[in-house]
Amino acid sequence: MSRNHHLAIIFRHLLKYKGYTATNIMGLAVGMACCVLILLYVQDELSYDHHHEKKDGIRIFRFVDFRRFCIPLIQGDGKTALADPNTVVISESMGTSISGKEIRSAK
Repeated sequence: MSRNHHLAIIFRHLLKYKGYTATNIMGLAVGMACCVLILLYVQDELSYDHHHEKKDGIRIFRFVDFRRFCIPLIQGDGKTALADPNTVVISESMGTSISGKEIRSAK
């Protein structure tokens, strides 16, 4: 009985103060949407580098040390990779798809 009375008071209050109610509901909806987006972003960021053998030792550094990764380099030096501006490191499969022919090791 008392529960019905309280619900009636709540609904009367919501109908009486429509602007206040709309503002609160919109604020709640925006806050919940932001939380979901932040959680999705964090989940995506934490999902990287799980395929590496030494994934626990990988951290984001300004200078990349390719010896930490289990990706074999077929050409170039892992110590000097990405040391200069306008340089790039690509995988063997990406090099093959870009050039259209098989990439072979220079060693």
